Amino acid sequence: VCGTTDLRDNGWHHIAVQRRRSDGRLWIFVDGREEASGYGPRGDISYPDRGICGAPETCGDSDHYIVLGAEKHNLAAGFSGWVDEMRLSATLRYPPAAVPDGPFEVDDRTVALYRFDEGEGDVIVDSSPGGVSVGVRRFGQGGGYSPGPDWSEESPFTGD
Repeated sequence: VCGTTDLRDNGWHHIAVQRRRSDGRLWIFVDGREEASGYGPRGDISYPDRGICGAPETCGDSDHYIVLGAEKHNLAAGFSGWVDEMRLSATLRYPPAAVPDGPFEVDDRTVALYRFDEGEGDVIVDSSPGGVSVGVRRFGQGGGYSPGPDWSEESPFTGD
């Protein structure tokens, strides 16, 4: 499912992607508006269970990592830009009543909330009702852009 808005305007955009587990329905929302929808895999697509890859012969041995800014198996880069926050939820949240005007807060529907604002090192800490876990900032191995992911002090909520 692909959106239609050209996001190369040097502005911040709120992008939301959601999938309904029961029937695989997918949506993309950009700045609060539905851009596109379609159908994908139904049911549990979690990585440890070989999720969307299906079987080792389909795409190798799946792992439990979520990859941002590159194709999961280093075939090609798919994103060039900045990510400020990423929230994973246990329920559908969209269409939104309004585009967020501040950072997300952890609630009972939050599975993980990553704020990419550590500013140094390669550890990305998340917040969730179940405790804290860490992510790792890594440079692309095959299709990544050089010099790779970088920290920025800009924020979509301060006008920077």
